[in-house]
Amino acid sequence: MRWLWPRHRDGADSGLAGFHSSRGTPHPVRFTARPGVSPAELQALASALGTVPWQELGHAYGTADDAPALLYAVTHGTDELRIDAWWELWGTIYHQGTVYEATAPAVPFIAAIAAAPGHPDRVDAIAFLREAAVGGGDWAPQVREAVRQPAEDLVSSWEAQPEPVQRALLLLASAFPELVSRNNGLRDRLPDELQLAWDELAAADGNPSAMDFGDAEAMNRQDLLEAWAYSGSVSSDPS
Repeated sequence: MRWLWPRHRDGADSGLAGFHSSRGTPHPVRFTARPGVSPAELQALASALGTVPWQELGHAYGTADDAPALLYAVTHGTDELRIDAWWELWGTIYHQGTVYEATAPAVPFIAAIAAAPGHPDRVDAIAFLREAAVGGGDWAPQVREAVRQPAEDLVSSWEAQPEPVQRALLLLASAFPELVSRNNGLRDRLPDELQLAWDELAAADGNPSAMDFGDAEAMNRQDLLEAWAYSGSVSSDPS
């Protein structure tokens, strides 16, 4: 589904016109805010998203003019809308391990979700940041640098976070292993049976694709680590 930015940003009942290009059949998508989101929050996010020239940026399916609506939806949408929007983000600004021109500008909005107490998708946002940080492609260095400071801010607050968020932060920290040495006790949150897997991943700067795929036991350890770290996720990378 390819989403368009709403023409009328009139609060919780704004319409998001949606169409499919290479990904399916056209149909409209209507935005509804999740309970507790104020009109002021919706307007503030719309204004912030409007400062980015998305139509001049690219992602896996061409122009990233759908990115602001997707970011708007994952930030303030209902459960159903957010799940669909995450799926789209996993297939556009991040696609099968590759990041794009539009990925770095999206990082601050996703990082804001990761840092927001009470947001239901904090683990999903942290997972997205981690995968973006270790992604490949021409824009990978810019994206990694865009994630670095939000990752440092998030990891530095780990002790105040609920357990599902702490778990996800451990996997994010594997992309920037120096963060663990600055945050005593974080690695100790790992179960004993997963510590080797985390060390192997950190040695590869958090990037499983840099590891030896011929080592079946190591790959199995990585699967178990990821399942543990992302147990609080409501969505997954569809790639």
